[in-house]
Parts: sequence; C-alpha cells; structure tokens
Amino acid sequence: MSVIGNDIVDLSISTIGEKDRRSRFLEKILTRLEMDILGSLGGEDRYVWLIWSIKESVYKIVSRELQKSIYAPKSIQCIDINCSGKGVYYAGIHYGGDTFISKSIVNKEYIHTVASASHSVINHSDVQIFAIPKDADESEYTIRKVIESVRLPKSHNYGSLSVIKDKNRVPRIYDEETEIGYLSITHHGSYGAYVFIAS
Repeated sequence: MSVIGNDIVDLSISTIGEKDRRSRFLEKILTRLEMDILGSLGGEDRYVWLIWSIKESVYKIVSRELQKSIYAPKSIQCIDINCSGKGVYYAGIHYGGDTFISKSIVNKEYIHTVASASHSVINHSDVQIFAIPKDADESEYTIRKVIESVRLPKSHNYGSLSVIKDKNRVPRIYDEETEIGYLSITHHGSYGAYVFIAS
C-alpha cells in the first residue's frame, strides 16, 4: 500500500448548511459508527470536516494504490478518533482489509490531516502547511512551495525538480527522470499543504 496521504480544510469557507441539508450530507458520507464518533466529539461542523479530512487522506492513499479514482466515502471508515490535547487528533481507519492511522491538527483556521499505514511514516515525513496568497492559483502555488521546500535540505543534491500529476491526478515528484519519493499535496481556500517522504 502506498505510504502517505494528506488533506486540508479551510474552515472559513466550509459550511454544511441548515439542518435538513446537513442531515442529507452526513448520510451520504458517514457510516453509523462515524455518526456515533461525531456525536461523542460534540457534533460540531468542524468535527464533520475532521472526519472528512481523515477519510480524504486515506482516499488519496487508496486511489494511488488502485490507480483510479473512487467515490465511495462510506467504504473508508474511521473506527476511532482521540484527542491528544492542543488540537491534535489521532484516528484509526479501515478500508477493505487495510488499517491506517492519521494525525490531524485542528485550529480555528483549518484542519490538516496526514494518514498512513505506519506511525513512523507520519512521524518522519516532511509536512508543510502554508497560506496561499489571495491572487495566487492554488495548484500552481502549492507545487511551487513543494519544489522550493524539498530543494532546501542541503543533505540532498537535487538537480531539476518537477511535480507531475499522473493520469489519475496523483502528484509525483521527480529529480530529472527519477521519482524521488512519495508526495501528497492538498489545497483548499487560503491554505495548502504537502507531505513528502524521500524514497
């Protein structure tokens, strides 16, 4: 299974709507267990987006592995979510026969989640979260930030870095012709983020 996925939600532009609309939305994306988890967290909209972000992060791993996009939000299921304090949440997630873990940062501005099948991958990957200028193209700006940041460590002697999305829109990072690791990029509203782990 591919090693990493991430997602960001800009809370300033993320609204679910009135009670009827919210109910229909939740029925489409959450399993019964996730509805129970949402209730135990307090039921606020930001916790809906937390669960969404966790599921989306795992979706990026699964889509990369299957080499196709799928839309089946209930097939990815959070089995537990625990707050370790100061807005940091850890979750266990199932998809098919695979188990994943995630780490999410929740604050007033955004929710950012990194998911993997391994704690060590989450703890040892390069994670960057950044604001996107209002006049910038979200995708282009995010890719520029990835290339600038990955090039910074002096321990690597990269030549010409590029990020190319494959036919399934999965981002891949190359030095010349060689893929150099696993990359997951995300952007939403005023925020972008990436997670990179060198191979």
